Amino acid sequence: MCVADFDGKYVYVCDGKERKFNNPKRKNPKHVVKTEKHLSDNMFSTDRALRKALSKEVNLWQNKI
Repeated sequence: MCVADFDGKYVYVCDGKERKFNNPKRKNPKHVVKTEKHLSDNMFSTDRALRKALSKEVNLWQNKI
């Protein structure tokens, strides 16, 4: 999942499949782990592009284990 928005009290996360970009899940920031990964703006253009970008990140992470 990636953070789509932050309103000061909550973060809103989406994954492009179960949680679409238009309907992100509201989360308490205490329950979200920060990473150093950043996605560019064009990866948020569609849900499909977001899924593809997140899939690449997961594959890179799994190859390092």
